[in-house]
Order: sequence, then C-alpha cells, then structure tokens
Amino acid sequence: MENKGIKYTHSRPLVSNDNAFMESFFSTLKRSDRVELKPFPSLHVARTCLNEFIYYYNSKHLHSGINYMTPNDVHEGRDKEILEKRNRVKDAAKEQHPERFAKFTRLQPLLPVALTRRNDNLKKDQEYRMSKSF
Repeated sequence: MENKGIKYTHSRPLVSNDNAFMESFFSTLKRSDRVELKPFPSLHVARTCLNEFIYYYNSKHLHSGINYMTPNDVHEGRDKEILEKRNRVKDAAKEQHPERFAKFTRLQPLLPVALTRRNDNLKKDQEYRMSKSF
C-alpha cells in the first residue's frame, strides 16, 4: 500500500488527525461476510467486490453513529421521516407497557453536517505540502 501513496494509521482513538470514517469502513469491511479476506484472483474481481460492498455499506448497512440509519438515508433527507416513524412506534409501545419505559427518550434528528468540497481539501493539502518542502 505504501507504494501507492497510502499511509497506515497507528494513532490512538480520538486523535484528530485520524480518519475515523475510513477506520469505520475498514472495520466493517473486515468483519463482513460479504468480502473474503484473501487475495483476489484479478483486479476486476477486486473492484467488483469492493464496489458491491460500498453499495451495501452506504445503502443497506445500519450505522450506530447515525441512529441506525444508512448514510444514504441521511444524505437524501429521509432521516427525519424514519425517526418520526420510530418515535410513533415507541410512543405506541410506551402506551401499552409504560413499565418498560422508565427512562423514555425520543430519537432526535442528527445535527446538520457541513463538508468541505474535495477540491478545496486538495488545494489546502497541496499548499501545505509546498510550504513544508522548503
């Protein structure tokens, strides 16, 4: 991987320069039964397999960090509707069995996330590298 310019990360949890999204992705990839952890017979097979996994990861896999929704649900704005439906189910269950809900909390929508455009990140990275090269 190093010859492709990919750095291994060996940082501690909660260190700001670690890429939490990729760490989570690779952790899910390694635990998944959708990808065998052995060499692929060809580059085409590897790409096909990983593309299928990425589709699954973004469209089917429920992520605990985003209230057990998929990234596509959140990105496409379905998160509020999903949470409202779940809250209605919880409300009905609490009505029938209040003793099971000693500490009832409603599911809250996620806070909005602002992402920097990829080109801006690349430009900042290039500027940083140029400033460090002299």
